[in-house]
Amino acid sequence: LAPRGDTALHIMGAENEEPEVWTFVTSGTYRKYSYGDICISFTHTNWRLFSAMSEKTKLLVQCLKAYGKEHLSEERLRTMLSFCSGWEWKNVLRETKSATAWVARVVMRMIALTGVEI
Repeated sequence: LAPRGDTALHIMGAENEEPEVWTFVTSGTYRKYSYGDICISFTHTNWRLFSAMSEKTKLLVQCLKAYGKEHLSEERLRTMLSFCSGWEWKNVLRETKSATAWVARVVMRMIALTGVEI
């Protein structure tokens, strides 16, 4: 289970506004639940890509996908840098090697912005 889209951005602190629908990706089936004013949605994903990732890496990948590669400004990347400490970036780099090529490139770009030696 990993937060997706606006939910991921809100949990990471990259977006302050609470999402209308709390969306999560899962290897299970599509489901939608409503509890009063709260709506929770589960969407299916190929879990093979996420199975070896830590919770932090899953969240970071979902945030990058939420923005999309066309909308990842340096400012947005810098906002997400504080999410991981110096030593955690080594794990993020290792865990995103199997991710989409553009996600892996963005992670490498983020690591370069931190100045952390890997």
